[in-house]
Amino acid sequence: MIFGGDVGLITLIVFCIVLYYFLKFSNQKKLSKKHAPIRVATKVDNTDSLNSFNEVKSKQENLTGASLVSQQAMYSEKIETNNRKDIIELQNPSRDLMQSFKDDQDENLVTFTISVGTSEKKSSNVSLGQWIKQGESVRVKEFESNKGFFYFGGKLQAYKASTYYNSDETEASLVDESLRFEKRDQFYTDSTLSYWPKYIELSPSARGAYLNWLLGERSDPETPIGYVFIYFYGLERRILIDSTEHGIVDDNEFIAIFDELNRLRQIFEEHYAFYNYSTRLIEMMVYLRPHVLKVEYSDISTRYDSLLFKYYLAKQVQAEQPITSELALLWIQSTDEYSLRTPARRCAEEFAILFSELYLKETKGGLVVKPNKTKLKLEYYPASGTLRGFQLGTIDLPDPSKLKAPIKKLAYIADQCTDALEQYSRYLGRKGTNKEDIEAILLLPNNLKNINKNKLLNEFKVWANEKIDKHTGLVFFSELWNFTGKSLPEKLNKKETDLLENFLSLGNYSYTPDHRVHKIKPSINGYIVLTHGSINRDHQISSAFNRILLFIRLAVIIAKSDDKLHEKEQELVHKIIDEDEHLTINEKSSLKAYFLWSMHTPTNTVGLKQQIEVMDETSTANFRKMLIQMTLADGTVEASEIKQLEKLYTMLGIDKSCVLSDLHQYGSQKKSDRDVKLVSIPTSSFIIDESILAQHEAETKEVQALLGSIFTEENIIDEQIEPTLSSPVLSVTLDKQHNELFKILISKEKWLREEIESICAKFDLLVDGALETINDWAYEVVDAPVFEDDGDIFVDQEIVSELKGE
Repeated sequence: MIFGGDVGLITLIVFCIVLYYFLKFSNQKKLSKKHAPIRVATKVDNTDSLNSFNEVKSKQENLTGASLVSQQAMYSEKIETNNRKDIIELQNPSRDLMQSFKDDQDENLVTFTISVGTSEKKSSNVSLGQWIKQGESVRVKEFESNKGFFYFGGKLQAYKASTYYNSDETEASLVDESLRFEKRDQFYTDSTLSYWPKYIELSPSARGAYLNWLLGERSDPETPIGYVFIYFYGLERRILIDSTEHGIVDDNEFIAIFDELNRLRQIFEEHYAFYNYSTRLIEMMVYLRPHVLKVEYSDISTRYDSLLFKYYLAKQVQAEQPITSELALLWIQSTDEYSLRTPARRCAEEFAILFSELYLKETKGGLVVKPNKTKLKLEYYPASGTLRGFQLGTIDLPDPSKLKAPIKKLAYIADQCTDALEQYSRYLGRKGTNKEDIEAILLLPNNLKNINKNKLLNEFKVWANEKIDKHTGLVFFSELWNFTGKSLPEKLNKKETDLLENFLSLGNYSYTPDHRVHKIKPSINGYIVLTHGSINRDHQISSAFNRILLFIRLAVIIAKSDDKLHEKEQELVHKIIDEDEHLTINEKSSLKAYFLWSMHTPTNTVGLKQQIEVMDETSTANFRKMLIQMTLADGTVEASEIKQLEKLYTMLGIDKSCVLSDLHQYGSQKKSDRDVKLVSIPTSSFIIDESILAQHEAETKEVQALLGSIFTEENIIDEQIEPTLSSPVLSVTLDKQHNELFKILISKEKWLREEIESICAKFDLLVDGALETINDWAYEVVDAPVFEDDGDIFVDQEIVSELKGE
């Protein structure tokens, strides 16, 4: 049973619910009403004509982001404005409208407000913004300048395109003299210098800092880049809007702005974002007025969105012309279908030369690409937040930049060039190296080595020719090493010998002894012998060369045992070398150099015993006879020579007491019609008749035959070059955080900086510091960095493999 009081309560509740929804619906209906934007009627003076060039006219017609009529009203030099009172009335909302919003707030309803960004501060300055040209003088209180290139005044709206809606924002670069500022140096910053900074939203202190820079020299590279961007926004607007849509920028001013942009790029080239945005604007300027401006292909951006590259490529394809090597290089550099590896980026100049040569060779003068159906649409993304919506239209040209078939051909060529630069790049990746180092030059591909470009190599060539022609090539090792530009090493390891041999090969020189040829390395404190030409190490050294090499070594041991170098001994050795028909010209030159070096270097018997022990009895007997002939070569036998023979006999396994009898026997058995008389042997020495020497010289060929029979099978033991230590004690190790970061980053070859910032934040690390720490560790381990910061972060996967020990 329902009582009367209950019925009244229920009725009241229902009434309240109905009233609530009625009021809510009414409020929503009010808020849903859209007030049409208020526009100021203006009269535009179109007396100034645009450039008459057809190409420029066509490009300007393609600028689809035409500004509203009200946009043109902002330029005092081109318009007649309405009465100021009318403008103020139109721009202020009505009292009734304001009251309706107040009434809504008074209702006890929940109100949700959705806003885009923060509302902009409004200036009381109603003077129209105008462009200050270079040379015009402007004064803002105590600041005065005539450098120009900025907008000045109180009213200049953000750019409005028909395809993009903007609120009534103020142009970001507009310098409003009515806004308060505090005098500060140009390095001051605070939170108001945001990502898309605007002069009107800067704090008074930040405005003072900006004015200090803007009305000063504008040349300090330490200036906060946010201030530079505010200035850049004005230049950007002048080119994109005033130049194209309003036609109020003549060629002289256009060129002056172009020069100013290039000046800024040189000062702030370390700022990646500014460099990219300024490059894009420069490309746009060249595209808009090609009759006024030109840039080299090397100055065109290699980013995937380079509008100038796409435009030039499209024109060549449309004309069905072969793609030039310069455009082909830009294509492979800018495409997102292929990533240049570390050598191509680190050695960009060398890569460009190699690529151009190989491209023209592989394509027989250049690729010819058939025009495709996709039309070219050039896109420009302004740096300024108050130029959003600006667009370039579609052009009646093909867009071949995304075609995959040509890119595959270019990628194949790029890979070959990259491989050729691998060692050179690895060297330059080490700390303290540069392209002028001899080691760097030696690692270049042959077609990039140019002796005439290196002063040190030229000086060496003059010096070496004089030493060879006038001094038989005999020089101290230290003299030669000085030309490498490096300090004299403590030991001569493989690294040093390879450097020296490669250095000499640039001028087609060689040195003796070469450990790979003569089985011995030179002494750092001793002599070497320079010669023209060299033995081709790609072919096996002849057995005749090795026989004479050992003969020379033994001959020098015997010849130097009496501390004298006789002319007859030299003649005998040279004759044996010259008359051997199995030796090449370079081998003969090398053996004579080895003999000269041996005569000026202390002798030793290292390795001789092992070579002699492998001979059979017949070879030993022949070798025994050869030693006697060499002892008799100078016609005099000293006691010291006999003692040396006894040592060699012992190596041969022959009783050393046989030395004297062999000398007597061989000296007497070769009698001709004339008698050969031996003088009785005193305890100190004995003399053999001069005719014996002549007799032995005539038997040179017999000595060669003996040598040939001794060494029918080669078993020369190489001297080992001391290896360079490859595993130093590490002074830098990775902690847990950096090690985990390293493992993540090596998972792919390229990272955007924003991606790495996000990853580093998880480890509480700063990007630059983290990358530097890991690179320092990589230097310690493999003497090369693993990361390369080029705006984006590139990972050298070959270094990664080395770090992993693969």
